[in-house]
Amino acid sequence: MARSKSIPAAAMFVAIMNLILFLPCACCSGIGLVAGPALGDGTAFVTDPEQKKAAEELTKRLKENVPNLDTIQFLTGVLTLLASLDLVVAAIGLLMRQNWGRILCIGGAILLIVVTLFNVGLQATKVIPVTLEAQKEIMAQQGQGGPGAAEMLGIIAYGALAVNVVIQVGYPLLALLLLLTPSVREFYTGTGGRNDEAEGGWSDSPSRFDEDDRWRDTDR
Repeated sequence: MARSKSIPAAAMFVAIMNLILFLPCACCSGIGLVAGPALGDGTAFVTDPEQKKAAEELTKRLKENVPNLDTIQFLTGVLTLLASLDLVVAAIGLLMRQNWGRILCIGGAILLIVVTLFNVGLQATKVIPVTLEAQKEIMAQQGQGGPGAAEMLGIIAYGALAVNVVIQVGYPLLALLLLLTPSVREFYTGTGGRNDEAEGGWSDSPSRFDEDDRWRDTDR
């Protein structure tokens, strides 16, 4: 039976935030997957000999410390793209008052959390430390940067990682909590209809007046 109630505020918030956050994210992930193999490590586009040598040294060190980095980044990119598309489609389902939108959103949020935590762990323990160490040595050899240049690069790198965690872990966790609240669950599954009769909402159960009419018909 069609629901006469308006969409719960929690579900509306999740649907709007999904579109705002993950429509651009899906576009960026798709562009990255297509352009990544074509760009390679980026050294082909560096014209300065010293900068080219520095970029090649950084790439070499990353491959030594994380041998399968290219494959891992490609797979995490694909999974992030799938999770982002899932959340965008889920937003449409939520706005259409369909329970499949809620289920899709829960699945997409869990997938995004798992992929992001794995990627953040890899970046924080392997990629960023190796990159900062290599850049520190390269700047020292080339006489570039001041005493705190390497530390500033570290702050920027880990700050960007923290922002990524907030968007791709913090928000999906919030979305999960909101979509699992009783009011949202009952709205999309229809299990709350029997309790809405007194409020003028829709109900799947027969009314008391219908039962009285049936008893009168039997007595006749």
